[in-house]
Amino acid sequence: MKIGMLIIAWILFSWGGVELNLRYKKTNHYKNQVWQIAKFKNVPENIQMAAVGSGPGLYDISFDGAKQKGFNFCMSPQPFEYAYKILKKYQGKIDKGATLIIVVCPLSFANNLQLRQKNFYDLYYYFLKPSEIKNYTLRRKIALTFPLLRHPKKVLKIFRDVPEQGFLTEDNTLNHEEMAESVKNGIQGWLNSSQLKDLKDGSQAENHKEIFKQKGAFLKNILELCESNSWNPVFVMPPMCEGISAQISDSFITKFVTEQLEWVNYLKAPVLNYFRDPEFSQDKYYRECYFMNVTGRKKFSEQLFHDINKIQKT
Repeated sequence: MKIGMLIIAWILFSWGGVELNLRYKKTNHYKNQVWQIAKFKNVPENIQMAAVGSGPGLYDISFDGAKQKGFNFCMSPQPFEYAYKILKKYQGKIDKGATLIIVVCPLSFANNLQLRQKNFYDLYYYFLKPSEIKNYTLRRKIALTFPLLRHPKKVLKIFRDVPEQGFLTEDNTLNHEEMAESVKNGIQGWLNSSQLKDLKDGSQAENHKEIFKQKGAFLKNILELCESNSWNPVFVMPPMCEGISAQISDSFITKFVTEQLEWVNYLKAPVLNYFRDPEFSQDKYYRECYFMNVTGRKKFSEQLFHDINKIQKT
């Protein structure tokens, strides 16, 4: 009798836990953490222009109003390895002859200690296969599927939720002091994660040679995918606010980006560099030091599509 009661109690407890997790996943508090994955539930067919890459590509490029049917596969984070995995998974959705925008940032080829963090790839658990996720564990999958297991206090958000955050819809701007702080934190974050003393000395690239080869190999995989699907790749280096670009030297960009693209880019795909473009350097176009707001994204996307159309006609 006692065993039967224990089994019934366990069933009721399990059902209650599942129900609470489902209810929590409907809150803004949860959705604000995983908002990037929503688009992968409805990837359209017949994509004529797509973008892959990390955070700046996610925030800076919008296909709203574009003449071609576009889709932004960019995520924050998204190293070349995972850009390739995403493209391989959804290649059937992208038309032959489509344009593929490959976003490249100042440290895209550099070492990144964050790659070693166990939660770095969490967002990919929601739509990639276990075999496609580095260091995948069932324990992590369960924890992400049932978020209240690790953080039971979050159940309170079911009853007292937070506002929805419009990461790509709110036209946020920072005042001078806030932007200065964002730049300071952004630069320091890059220095720490890539083990750099500064972003001026290009000779530091010597310490990144092995990782350059590894990341370059994944980028080559993307180009091979372009070749096999008859896609037209275009490398794009997005703009950043003046506070960021002023702290990164030309020699650093040459060693960490330009020279790496030279040996990887066997297809001789065009490279569009907006990193220091004065048209987009003003703080009013950014929600933080290296991510654009709605106004900046609209202005930059229009220019980007104009330039791509121009080079593809020549």
